[in-house]
Amino acid sequence: MTLKCPKCRRGKTGTGDALQYGREHSFTPSCGSRPNAKKIVVVLTDGRSTESAGYLSNQAQLMKKTADQVIVVGIGSKRKIDKNELELIASNTKLVFMVNDFKLLGGQLKAITQQTCRAAYGARYLN
Repeated sequence: MTLKCPKCRRGKTGTGDALQYGREHSFTPSCGSRPNAKKIVVVLTDGRSTESAGYLSNQAQLMKKTADQVIVVGIGSKRKIDKNELELIASNTKLVFMVNDFKLLGGQLKAITQQTCRAAYGARYLN
């Protein structure tokens, strides 16, 4: 599947649009979604959303109502990543991860994977 955004412009970060797209297109039977399966979302972003704060907030709330857990990974300098925005999107603050560079993402994969499995299967998975 190719994600296309005709209204997106180079250098813009459409986090709200991505959340809306995921909610409307990924959690559908035609995309493999099942009623009894956990819906876990992992959002990767490399910058602050360039959309209105109200739109992003609304899309984050709608995603949290749709998904069982939303995990967020901000990749980039603290100047580019807004931790408050990541926390707005995530189901809770323990599901927010930040790394300064894509090269450092590998060092966080174990923690991100553990949180993803815990969200899907509960704490018993990690014991």
